[in-house]
Amino acid sequence: MSISEWLDSRCMRLIILFGLFSLVVNSASAGIQARFALNLEASFHQPSSVRVADDGTVYVLDGVNSRIVIFNREGKQTGVISAPVESPFSQPMDLQLFGDQIIVSDTGNGRLVILSKSGDYIKSIALPKAENDAEPTGLTLVEKVIYWSDRANSRVCATEISSGTNLRCWGEYGSSEGDFRYPFMLTTDDENYLYSVDVLNGRVQVFNERGRSFGAISRFGVTDESLLRPNGITMYSNGIMMVSDSYTGRILLFEGRGFSELLIDVKGDTLYFDQPVGITTWKDRLYVVEMAKNRVQVFDLIESEEGHSIKQPPAYFTQPTRRDCVTCHLSWSEKYQATATSDAPVLPVGSNKMCQSCHHGAVIDSRLMLGQGEQHPDYYHQAGNDLFQSDDRREEAMPEEYPTVKDDIPYCGSCHTPHRFSEEDTGLGNSQQNLWMRDSNLESEVCTKCHELHTNEERADGKRVKNHPYNIRLQPPPTPKAKHYATDEHLQHGLPESLLKAGARVTDDDQMICATCHRAHGGDGEQLLILADEKVCTECHQRQANGGEKEARKKGVHPIHFKPDRLVEIKGEKLEWIACKSCHDVHGAASKDNLLNDEDSDDSCRACHDSIYAEGADQARDKGVHPVQIDLDEPVKIQDEEVTRVTCQTCHRIHQGEEETASLIVTNDKIGALCAACHPNQHAESKKEAREKGIHPVNIELDKSVLINKREITKLDCLGCHSVHAGQEHTPSLLEDHRNGQLCEHCHESTKEISESDHNLSRSAPKSHNLLDESPDQAGLCGSCHSMHRNSTDNTMLIVGDEIPQGVESSHIARDRLCLGCHRDKGVAERSVVSDYTHPHQDIVMVTKKDSLPLLDGDEKRADIGEIGCITCHDPHDWSPSTKAATQHRNRVEGGEENLAGTVLNSFLRQKHINESFCVDCHGLETRLKFKYYHDERSRPDRASYLK
Repeated sequence: MSISEWLDSRCMRLIILFGLFSLVVNSASAGIQARFALNLEASFHQPSSVRVADDGTVYVLDGVNSRIVIFNREGKQTGVISAPVESPFSQPMDLQLFGDQIIVSDTGNGRLVILSKSGDYIKSIALPKAENDAEPTGLTLVEKVIYWSDRANSRVCATEISSGTNLRCWGEYGSSEGDFRYPFMLTTDDENYLYSVDVLNGRVQVFNERGRSFGAISRFGVTDESLLRPNGITMYSNGIMMVSDSYTGRILLFEGRGFSELLIDVKGDTLYFDQPVGITTWKDRLYVVEMAKNRVQVFDLIESEEGHSIKQPPAYFTQPTRRDCVTCHLSWSEKYQATATSDAPVLPVGSNKMCQSCHHGAVIDSRLMLGQGEQHPDYYHQAGNDLFQSDDRREEAMPEEYPTVKDDIPYCGSCHTPHRFSEEDTGLGNSQQNLWMRDSNLESEVCTKCHELHTNEERADGKRVKNHPYNIRLQPPPTPKAKHYATDEHLQHGLPESLLKAGARVTDDDQMICATCHRAHGGDGEQLLILADEKVCTECHQRQANGGEKEARKKGVHPIHFKPDRLVEIKGEKLEWIACKSCHDVHGAASKDNLLNDEDSDDSCRACHDSIYAEGADQARDKGVHPVQIDLDEPVKIQDEEVTRVTCQTCHRIHQGEEETASLIVTNDKIGALCAACHPNQHAESKKEAREKGIHPVNIELDKSVLINKREITKLDCLGCHSVHAGQEHTPSLLEDHRNGQLCEHCHESTKEISESDHNLSRSAPKSHNLLDESPDQAGLCGSCHSMHRNSTDNTMLIVGDEIPQGVESSHIARDRLCLGCHRDKGVAERSVVSDYTHPHQDIVMVTKKDSLPLLDGDEKRADIGEIGCITCHDPHDWSPSTKAATQHRNRVEGGEENLAGTVLNSFLRQKHINESFCVDCHGLETRLKFKYYHDERSRPDRASYLK
């Protein structure tokens, strides 16, 4: 007998067999019951296929996780085969066992992948394209040929495994005999006839090995014996065929061409599964992939003693029922009845189950979207018991043209419809067309019709809220001041690749839309973000991204991604983690320009930085910090920007600061210039300018470094004494308390003894006030006489001590007037009045030696050649500076408050002898007397009466 005759005889036997069945309206068959055995679970993510080897080893294709999980016959997991690193899977749907190899339909990559059972990659077989690129789904084997269904082209093809040669393909999209509306899972019988599930036609088609059609089994419908969404298919003993229906959740049994029964359990109840997809049998066991439950259920099959009648459809047929609309609108079917397993009260077209019956990979694969992550709220996807994740209902009403179910609740059909096919004005741009949107969504029209408050346009009721801009073009601006273009150079080259890979979209002209940050299906978290929380912000705003304080200072930005040291509360919300959303609200912000939670940007700062936040000078002095929220007497320019009110942002650019700074608008070496912008009278570029302004010098290098509050100071600038945010309390932001003289003595070591002398006015004159009307307690040890920044411009000695009243005779030396302002009648030191204090200076040349009694020049500065002033003989900061012993005498007796009266040989004298002084040059033998009684009239012939 020839091959053709043999084939024809086999075909004839099949036709005769089908014909015989058509003559028998009801025939008896042994019933089958399923007894639950075990579950196969391994953190599956929408598995789709299961196969069993001859020895009982089970292989489960875990498609979304791109792996194959292996179990032994007892259900214990024994291994995992991951997708090959060199050739990863993309949403695979089915697998077949071929000897010691595994064949996988790698649907997303349009190929077949062959692995060893130990997981080694062997090869890939590229598949021929037709009108579309091939998308292989179901697989079955006939000897050394693999048969695969092609979802994208509605066909079935045969490929030789060893050579990868494609042998033949047949079928096209349609409802006629031999055509498909999405072929899916495949199987064969003992005679090598091919059975292909035809999903939307609701039938199983039969072919021989060469693709010749032998009609169909079952038909589309909603009755028990009909198929609604057939998926999995397998052959059991005695020619019984099992088909899983992913929508109804049932498994139907067929014998020959006729429906036999629904699979039941040992109690006789129909078994229902949650989206059963791939099924297979091994010996007397049935394996059911329950995709929605992420598991494989295993049953022992038992033939019951009672037989079941086989319900036969009409004789051999190829035409299915009229079902184009009823394919989705089940309630339009005459035989439809709402049952406990249906989706009442919502129209079945809108149900999650209906959508998933196509989108789980049989018709289109949306497993990476619909099957994972958060979903847009609708009747089926709710967060807990609250539909919209808040106590209040939606403020925005659903558009009238968008259908809803009860109480304005949206469902899948609110946004989607299969009746719109315009490729011009729907979709998400970048050729990622979605032809099923109810309206154009190229520029987020569908989103903003519902989420009107998430736009930046004023509504009809006049309400406007502040949102992240969604109409910004990620391109270089055509002109410097062009609006709606990205200002960050990083974003002027389109959307970052990381976001594109995550599913983010922009329009074809790189304009941001809602889908740039959000995805309605498969989002991350309740806000349906493309990436988890902060990632969606920092992938675009990379300049601001950081991993905490160290990295933030390096970049000059505010730190994020850290736990605060103390509990922080903003608008009643307790923050345990600092992130972008701690300060910013992308939708509904209080501040338009920077999307801050608070209208006043400083309030956002205050929430975390309350300890260094001070409104006004008084509160700032109490905290020892720089004040904010103060209006300047006159506007100042800082980096070409006019500033009239001092806020945190005056000095800080939270996200655009200079590198290696605390988000400052200037680099660390230009801090002085930043301070000078508001404090020009306290700034000097040199000692000369400082003297002219009557202020302490700044911007000078110290001869040796000093340590002030653990900070090494080598250059005297504003921050040498001040710490803007970490100053000592009750000081003008000083590194150390100035009132005891401790801060000054770091540089002026020779002055530290003043605290033990009568020149400590808090002891000798506690009720006195200086020119700034400050008491000694207020001004501090040094401040009673000196002020660093608040002197008059002609005051070269920083003097703010008591002054000499007008009309009272005084020294012509300005520096002497500091002393005489106190040491006069009715002065602070009236008990130590200095009556005689001048020394002739005209036509006299006096020369001092180094480290000896200093003279004053015409500019009242110390000089080697000059005239005598108070400080020539006196050091006002040390009662007895000439004493070198460790137990140096003080103006007060140690251990008590008894005051040591001054004599002509102490009283702040620099030295008590005349040796090596310039006095001897003129006075010779009278020098000691003149020196000892310098302030006594007896040393002055023109005033001593007894000498006249």
